Amino acid sequence: MGGPNSGRRREGKAYVGCTPALHVSNLRKVGALNSGFDGVLSWPVVGDVAARMIGRALSLAWDLDGQTVTHLVPLSSSPCNYGGVRIWLICPSCGARGTALHLTTDKKHIACRHCCGMTYQTKGADIVGRGHIKRRKLFRRLGHVGPVYRYDDVPRRPRGMHAETYGRIVTAIRAAEDRIDRAFTESVGPLLYRLLMRSAGG
Repeated sequence: MGGPNSGRRREGKAYVGCTPALHVSNLRKVGALNSGFDGVLSWPVVGDVAARMIGRALSLAWDLDGQTVTHLVPLSSSPCNYGGVRIWLICPSCGARGTALHLTTDKKHIACRHCCGMTYQTKGADIVGRGHIKRRKLFRRLGHVGPVYRYDDVPRRPRGMHAETYGRIVTAIRAAEDRIDRAFTESVGPLLYRLLMRSAGG
């Protein structure tokens, strides 16, 4: 079956977000962290995932090419500074705690990003690249699905989202677009100047 890193791309590290992930916040929303939970989660790549709380661990099972893949994700908790409890997912591979576990690209394992050999897409990206990544994330917060192109219109306010929240997201999108345009202009400006000078001299 291989370990978590067996799903890593040979040409380089996979990016966080290239495969589905378990997030504490999302699990809370659907009640999957509640004692006695027994239900089904949906992952875009895997499909239906049977989930059940067993003591202080979340049991997961999904079908892969006719075989059932099962994993047991231990949970831990720690007190918050101002009251309440923070829930952590324990990586089945290394035992590190975190707020997310990722599905490996071979769809056989779930582990932390370090065990999956994943890195953040912003690492190694230039200013223009980071701007596009930021813009895509903001579009996703507004419910956009699929690729995001530079001149796509900002999505409409999702149902249930406060107008103030929507306004902040739109402002952040416009700021990211300004950074993209400014960085692009600064990068191609000298090249255009040289081309124009060369044409004038020719």
